Amino acid sequence: MINFLINRQTEKRDCLLLRMLCFSRKWDKLVDIEILFKVVTPVIAVFSLVISMMSFRNSKRKNQLDFQIQEDKELSEYAISLLESAYKALTDNGENVSPPKASRLNWLTAARYIMRFYALRKNLKTERYKLICDENAEQWRHEFYKLLKSNEFNNPGYFSGKYMLHSSENIEPNSAVVIIEFARWSETYEDPIDSYDYKETIATSPKVLDGQIGLQVYLSNLESERVVKAEQQT
Repeated sequence: MINFLINRQTEKRDCLLLRMLCFSRKWDKLVDIEILFKVVTPVIAVFSLVISMMSFRNSKRKNQLDFQIQEDKELSEYAISLLESAYKALTDNGENVSPPKASRLNWLTAARYIMRFYALRKNLKTERYKLICDENAEQWRHEFYKLLKSNEFNNPGYFSGKYMLHSSENIEPNSAVVIIEFARWSETYEDPIDSYDYKETIATSPKVLDGQIGLQVYLSNLESERVVKAEQQT
């Protein structure tokens, strides 16, 4: 009986020791987790802050880009409208085109519109709207070129006027040069037609000239002339 009691006490003691050991291990794990949490939490906070800052910066950059695009869109539209206004000013809304009336006011007004166009075009930053602006400028340049082909402009009297007393000036010189310059092709302009080869087109698409008898004969005559000139030079 005594041995039985001693064994029971021993078992209880061992069980208690085992529980204490298990609790100690669990406590150590909790302590490790707590330490890990204390170390990781600041890292996570810093990482979250960096992510937030990057997101804010990207959002700000996108908003700035959207604003710039919208601003350039409005500027390019207004700049293009200035060239139309310049044409209308010089031609009295299209009523005097062959040639435009020798009006000092008309030439000054048209030149001012063109100069404003240049200023707005210079402020554009979006490549898309730079291209749109330039393409429209080429169209209006051609319209001004047609206006200034008249033989009247070979006569100095057009610019000096017939009723100017004590002076040869009628058309303001700066305005005249601004408009004449705008109507000319830029020396750096790359004509897209120069990169086109009609012979290559005809070779790859033989039916492109079907029904165009006049053009076929014209091109054939041109080719015959080239052959004759080449033979004469050799």
